[in-house]
Amino acid sequence: MTSNAPLRGGKSQLYEGGIRVPLIASWPEQIPADSVSHQPTANVDHYPTLLAAANAQTDQRQKLDGTSLLRIWQKPGTALKCDPLYWHYPLEKPHFLGGRSSGAIRDGDWKLIENFTDNSVELYNLATDPSEKVNLATQRLAKRKAMLNQLIA
Repeated sequence: MTSNAPLRGGKSQLYEGGIRVPLIASWPEQIPADSVSHQPTANVDHYPTLLAAANAQTDQRQKLDGTSLLRIWQKPGTALKCDPLYWHYPLEKPHFLGGRSSGAIRDGDWKLIENFTDNSVELYNLATDPSEKVNLATQRLAKRKAMLNQLIA
């Protein structure tokens, strides 16, 4: 076990400490040295990014699930409007590392976790609470409902 402080949680959990992983890219001619971007990404973004970096055309019959991050790599202060990120982690019993059967959605700075075993819902604003200490699910009912419906859909 390890600490992912200040992030909450770890491996097998849908808190940021269990799902947030740094991505390091080096391309001295294109990516400014020592630059940092806080843009959330997913593995499906790698393929369209590498296609754009190679200036390669995609087969029009192929649907790309990800978004090219090349602009962010080249200009780290740039922000992209990306599709929400989703996680689905169904378990028959709790994971020995503490993971619970759950699903999550991150849309911009907002993240909702639905716990399948007890039907509880957690809602966090990661911009103001990256450690996921303040569950806003009972205070932001409209946001909770919209995100839960989006996750279920």
